[in-house]
Amino acid sequence: MSAPSRIEVWHVDLAAAAPTLLARDRELALMCPHDSARIDRLADPIQRQERRVSHLALRHVIERHAGPRFRARTFTRLPSGKPVLADTGLDFSLSHVAGHALVGIVREGLIGVDLERIRSVAIDERRRDLIEAAAGAACHAEPLPVPSSRQRFQQSWTRLEAIAKARGIGMAHLLSLIGVVPRAVQATGPCSPDAEDLAANLTVLDLALDDDDLVGSLAVSPPPATRIAVGAFPHDPQTLTTFLKRETTSS
Repeated sequence: MSAPSRIEVWHVDLAAAAPTLLARDRELALMCPHDSARIDRLADPIQRQERRVSHLALRHVIERHAGPRFRARTFTRLPSGKPVLADTGLDFSLSHVAGHALVGIVREGLIGVDLERIRSVAIDERRRDLIEAAAGAACHAEPLPVPSSRQRFQQSWTRLEAIAKARGIGMAHLLSLIGVVPRAVQATGPCSPDAEDLAANLTVLDLALDDDDLVGSLAVSPPPATRIAVGAFPHDPQTLTTFLKRETTSS
């Protein structure tokens, strides 16, 4: 497995990764007590395990870049809820749907990732149009799927969610800025007049995933030197050990 790059995105098969990650957590106590307790409060056992495995995958990606001394270190959180880990020089993002997670990380920059399963969404035409128009304006380089496509709305949503995560402003705030929800629900933070300004200084990309039922997007700054390929997060102990080696490369 290659050494860490400045920007990385990893797709985690939660069922496949669970045995190895849960075993390492039992051995090494990789999660901070606050996050572990918060996950333990989830009532559904499947959701509880998937959330824990998602967070363990994030912890392993951070360790890949920053080393083991940050194991179990408590995250601080922005008002939007975005986690931050001081003294690492890293920004990171996690997204989770049933069975899958997406982890993004960047050194000395900003990053947001989002993952959605393609499905029918009950939303009125005006709001759908606003979301799709904003997503299109945020990423001129990659046209959205055609209007009749099943994934058009979800791809639009993942672009905006990735931008919100990278900015650390919260999705409710972003939706208020583009007129989807009333400004009264807007979180604290700078106002922005349109979607192009929201994505200013961010590179917004749709991600190629191995599962046709999933769509994902990345928002990152500074821009990547090459196209970002989504890596498959390792499942077995030996490959995971190699994954954690820290000789870094540029990207």
